[in-house]
Amino acid sequence: MDDPIEYSLEHQRGSVRLALSDGRLSVRTAGNGLLDRPRTVEVALSDLEAFAVVPTVGASHLVGGPRSDRIVDRSFDSELLLSWREGGKARKRRVFVNARSAGFRTLIEALRAKRPQASLLDLDPAEAHRRIGMISGARAVWVVVALLVGVPILLALAILALQ
Repeated sequence: MDDPIEYSLEHQRGSVRLALSDGRLSVRTAGNGLLDRPRTVEVALSDLEAFAVVPTVGASHLVGGPRSDRIVDRSFDSELLLSWREGGKARKRRVFVNARSAGFRTLIEALRAKRPQASLLDLDPAEAHRRIGMISGARAVWVVVALLVGVPILLALAILALQ
């Protein structure tokens, strides 16, 4: 049995730990908030259906601060998207990673070697999102903006129509 290939990342909002062993991918995440608790997912490589690495959008890096002096977290540049089957149910997970890190590149290349049919690494990010069935970060930002702007407008129109 080979030693597991490990990768870890600490960022402003939490941490990510990935470990690839003979037949498993372990994904451990922990947020930094008071109510956050560590979560670990163990994925049998035989159950892994798809994985991709896609770039993050700017909004993913915002931590806070006033508009004139935004606090941003540049410790990651990508998301690792995973899709697998567990007990007959489809499961998905996304975690922030630094795709430029040598440790991450070693892990992802080893994962590609062990599960080449699940790799979506060579696809365009939009196609990878579509195949895995996840909304992209850019699309999520537009959905939130549309809800924040659209819902109040619809409510105002409904109130005006009722008067």
